Amino acid sequence: MEEVGEVAEVLNGRSGRKEGVQDSNEELAKELADIIHYTVAIAAINDIDLTKTIFEKDKKAAI
Repeated sequence: MEEVGEVAEVLNGRSGRKEGVQDSNEELAKELADIIHYTVAIAAINDIDLTKTIFEKDKKAAI
């Protein structure tokens, strides 16, 4: 959850809702990469096939 909060801080900095936050694309990219990394790790630990799940969700959303 901390990583999601860090993404929120960057986005809040970009929109002017929070001062003193680095709001560059590079910083946002790093924080998003952290979220993806932890998501993949949590899925792996719990034997979840993220690729399959993402494709299934996309297929349902496309209907």
